[in-house]
Amino acid sequence: MQALFTPMFRDKGTSPSLVGYLPALYPDEASYVRTLDAARQAGLRYLEIGIPSVDPYLDGKAISEALLSVQKEHPDVQEVVQKAVGAVHSAGLVGIVMLYYETVEQYGLAAFANLLVEVGADGVLVPNIPAQQRHELAVLLAGSSVATVNFVRYETEEPEMQAIIADTTGFLYLQSMKGATGGQFVVDETLENKVRTLRSLAREAALPVALGFGISTPASARKAAETEADAIIVGTGLVVAAKRGTKELGAYLAQFAPYLQTEVGMQYLLSVDIGTTALKSSLIARDGSVVASQSEEYSLLANGSAMEQDPQLWWEAFCKTSRALTEKHPHLDLSAVVLSGQMQDLIMVDAQNNVVGNAMLYSDTRCQEEFAQYEQEFGLERAMRITRNGCDAASLPPKVLYLKKQHGSLADTQFLLGSHDYLCWKLTGTMVTDLTNAATTGLLDYEANAWSEEILQYVGLKSGQLPRLEQEPCTTGMITKEAAEATGLRQGLVVIHGSGDAGSSTVGVGAADEQVFSCYLGTSGWIAATLPSAIDPKMGVFNLRHPDGKQTITIGAMRTTGGNISWLLEAFKVGGNKYAQLQEVAGNAPVGSGGLFYLPYLQGERMPFNDPFARGAFIGLTRDTSQSHMFRAVIEGVAYGMATIYEVLREVSTSSSVRVVASGGGAENRLLGQTLADVLGVPVLKMADASNAGVKGNLVLAGKVLGWFDSYALPEESMQIEETFLPDGEAHAYHQKAFVVFKRLYAALKDEFCAIANIEREKGE
Repeated sequence: MQALFTPMFRDKGTSPSLVGYLPALYPDEASYVRTLDAARQAGLRYLEIGIPSVDPYLDGKAISEALLSVQKEHPDVQEVVQKAVGAVHSAGLVGIVMLYYETVEQYGLAAFANLLVEVGADGVLVPNIPAQQRHELAVLLAGSSVATVNFVRYETEEPEMQAIIADTTGFLYLQSMKGATGGQFVVDETLENKVRTLRSLAREAALPVALGFGISTPASARKAAETEADAIIVGTGLVVAAKRGTKELGAYLAQFAPYLQTEVGMQYLLSVDIGTTALKSSLIARDGSVVASQSEEYSLLANGSAMEQDPQLWWEAFCKTSRALTEKHPHLDLSAVVLSGQMQDLIMVDAQNNVVGNAMLYSDTRCQEEFAQYEQEFGLERAMRITRNGCDAASLPPKVLYLKKQHGSLADTQFLLGSHDYLCWKLTGTMVTDLTNAATTGLLDYEANAWSEEILQYVGLKSGQLPRLEQEPCTTGMITKEAAEATGLRQGLVVIHGSGDAGSSTVGVGAADEQVFSCYLGTSGWIAATLPSAIDPKMGVFNLRHPDGKQTITIGAMRTTGGNISWLLEAFKVGGNKYAQLQEVAGNAPVGSGGLFYLPYLQGERMPFNDPFARGAFIGLTRDTSQSHMFRAVIEGVAYGMATIYEVLREVSTSSSVRVVASGGGAENRLLGQTLADVLGVPVLKMADASNAGVKGNLVLAGKVLGWFDSYALPEESMQIEETFLPDGEAHAYHQKAFVVFKRLYAALKDEFCAIANIEREKGE
C-alpha cells in the first residue's frame, strides 16, 4: 500500500476521512487553483480528479455537465492530466486521477500509465475498467509512486473482491448502491455487511475502504459514518458548490467538519534566484517566513568588455542547493518551485538541444561595432518607439548581429534570454520567458506584449526561435524524471517560471502598486515605481513590464550611491566601526551642512542625465567647513541625487500619496534614511531582512498562481518594516530650497566636466 493513504485508516471511535471529487480544471482553468486552495484550507486532503469524457454515463447530471464543459475547452487528455495534477499538488492535496476506460483505451493503456508516472499522479481510478485491463494497469504501475485505486460494485461478491484487492495499492472505492448514480443513499443491513466484508478482506492487504455514491449532504455523511468505512466520498455537492465560488465551496465543506483535517499543514515554496555571482535557493512558507537558504557561488568569465558565464554552472549550483535544502528539511510540503534571475542574457541552444558556448551576460558590451550598425541602419528612435527603452551595445539586437558574424546562419538556433529561462528549460523542457525580462532585451514590442517582428526581421530571426512569452506568471510545467533525479525534487512538482529579478524584488518590497516606491541603496542605486504605463525613455529611465503584464515598473538608476560613502571613508582613512563613525561625525553638522553641496557623480551619471564625464565635487567650502560638514554633505548629496529620480517618477504617478521602502546595504545608515525622508518629504521605511526581497517577491508571484493571494501586493504580514523615518517639517523646508540649487550646479559645471575629461585624455596621449 502507498504511504499517502495510510492516514485514511479509521481507528476505533474515530470518524472516517473525507474524499472529494472535482472535474479537472473546473469551473475553469483560471479559478481551478483557487478552488483547490479553498478545499485544502477547509481541511480536505484527498481529491479525485475527474478527467473529461465524451459520454460520462456513470455520473449524474451535475457531474456530467461539468465534465462535458471541461471536455469542450480542453479536449487534449494529456494536457488536462498534466495541468490538473500539477495544480492539485501545488494545493497540497493528494490527487487520484479518475476517468472512464473508453478514454484510457483510446489513449493506450501503456501510454496512459507512463503519463501518470511522468506527471507524478498519486493514484488512478478507472471505475469501468475490465478485469484483465485492471490487472495490466496494476502491473504497469507496479514499483512506481502511482497507486491503483479500484472500484468495487455494490453487487460484487467476495471472490471478485479478492481479485480486485490484489490489483490495488491505494484504497478501495465501494459503490453504495446498485446502478450508476443519482439514487437515494440508504444504509441498510446489506450495505453494512458489504462494508464489513470488504473491510475485513482489505485489512489483510492494508488497504482502506471508501464508501461513495449518493453522499452529498451532512445527513447522508452521518449515515455513511455509521458503517465501518474508512472514508466517505462526496462528489455532486462539491461540484455544485465549486461552480458557485470558493466561499460557497468552503461553506459546503465546513458542514463535513468531523471528517476533515482539524489542522491544515503549512505550505512551502522553493524560491530560486540566479544571480551574476551566485545562485540562492530558499525555502519559504506561505506565511512569508523564510525557513532556510542555501547559496552557491560560481565564476564569471570577463575579458575586457566581454562578460560570459557557463549556464551549466547555474544548473550545478541549483542541483547542489536544492538537494542540501530538501535533505535538511525532508518533511516540508513543497507546492512549487518558483524562479527569478538575471535578465538580458543570451543563451544559444542548437537543434539537438545542446547549449552552444557560454551565455553572453547583460553586462557584455563588446558589440560596439554592431551597435553602431544597428543605430545607423535601423535607428535608435525607431527602436525606442517599439521597445519603450533605450538601446546600447549590451542590448540583444547588436549581440545577435555579432553572433551571426561569428557562427554564420542561426536558422537552427533557439535562444533563451535569462538565467531563469535556462533553469526552467532544464527542469521542465519548456522554453519560456516573462515580460519583465523580455522588456530588457530590445526585442519586445512593449505595447503589444509580443516579440517585435520589425526588429526580428532586421536581425534575421523568427519569433519561433525565441522563448514563448508568458503574459503573466502561471504554471509553466512540471519537473521531469531526469530533472528529479538530478535535483532530488519530486517528479511532477510544479515549476513557475516567475519573473526577472527586477520584477520579483520590486514586488518583494511591496512596491507592486503606485503607493509604494522601491529605493535600493547599494554601491549603485535606483528608485523603482509601478506605474500605469511606460514613460519617455529619453528621461533616462528603464521601462519594464510588471509581472501582471499590464502595468510598468519604471526604474531610474543612479550610477553611484553608497559608493560615494565608501570613497569618503577611504579618503579620510576612517577605520574601526567606520559606518558608525560616519553617522556620528556627520550628525554633528546641521541640516544643510553649512551651505556645503556635494555632487555624487564619481563615475559619471545616467539619470536624470546621461553623462559619462560628470564628476564628484564639493561646492561651497568656507573657512568654517569641518569634517562633519563634509561627511554630512556627501550623505545629503546622495539623497539629492536620488531625489532627482524620485521627482521624475512622482510627477507621472497618479497616486495621491507615496511612501518609499528602502533596501540594500545603504539602508542600514540611519542618517541617510532620515535625510532621504527630509529631502523627499515622504515616509521612508527601512525593510527588515532586505536580502530576502526577491524571495518574498517570488512568494507573491507564485502565491498568485496557486490561489494563495488575490493580487501582486505583498501581504502586510510579510512586509516586515524595521524602522520608519518620518520627514521633519523644518528640514524638508530647507531641503526644498537647497534642492533647486543642487540641480543647477551640474548644469553650470557640465561643460567644465567635459573639458576636464579632454585635458586628461590629452595628457594620457
